Amino acid sequence: MRFFVVVLCMSLFVSLTASMGVASFDTPFMAGTDQTDVPKDAVHIQTADQLANIGGAQSVGRYFVLDNDIVLKDEWVPIDDFRGVFDGQGYSINNLYVLASSHRQFAGLFGQINAVDGIVIKNVGVNINVNGLTATVSPVSYEGVVDGLAICGTDVVTVENSYGIVDDVHVCIFPYGGAAAGGLVGYAEVVSVENCYVTGDMAAISSSGGCAAGGLVGYSREIVSVENCYVVGDVTATCPTDFGSACAGGLVGTIIGFGTVGHSYAIQVM
Repeated sequence: MRFFVVVLCMSLFVSLTASMGVASFDTPFMAGTDQTDVPKDAVHIQTADQLANIGGAQSVGRYFVLDNDIVLKDEWVPIDDFRGVFDGQGYSINNLYVLASSHRQFAGLFGQINAVDGIVIKNVGVNINVNGLTATVSPVSYEGVVDGLAICGTDVVTVENSYGIVDDVHVCIFPYGGAAAGGLVGYAEVVSVENCYVTGDMAAISSSGGCAAGGLVGYSREIVSVENCYVVGDVTATCPTDFGSACAGGLVGTIIGFGTVGHSYAIQVM
């Protein structure tokens, strides 16, 4: 699926200066999240094995809560087909990494999602292992996405009060098609990101297709809303000019539809 045809590129400079009039804002990812909204029938997650099994049809309309920090011991297999609400309750998922040798098309805490009605990820932090997240594709694949926290490939997604910390370059490499990399969301149709932050470097690399990298969101086809967020790190996109556009933005890489950014900023590491 080649989706980098008509694009709006948001540069790091534009993303930064768009919000420079705001001197301060509420601190993203506030500790001690309110648990009064957690339903009584919520599914509680306490182990890595429980976390790995929250995708699929059983997640439709369900509310999942994280009861404690989780330290992953092995390479992570992204959660696919998640269709519910994930509430981290202020806890974090640590030591997350996906290796290039695994040849995954989607790399992140969550993988490919096809939730038409949208999903919500909130109140959670993800700390990336020094191995980073790397997605690659095979000759029969035509797109791929990498992200640090939420969604790679979905219709509608909301990310609130969350963060991603990357210890090393956060990269996706696609020798046969387009590439998108984002600190929270790699690719989605409609994206809303509020009260979030990302620290670390992100890169999208393609040798035969367009690419987009954003500190928060790599690529969106329709609508992006960013409010009260910040990014600290280097964001780069590299692809041959003969094959498409290379778009890198401190907050958002590419928007084909409409986007709003408020009370947010990005700082490049010099």
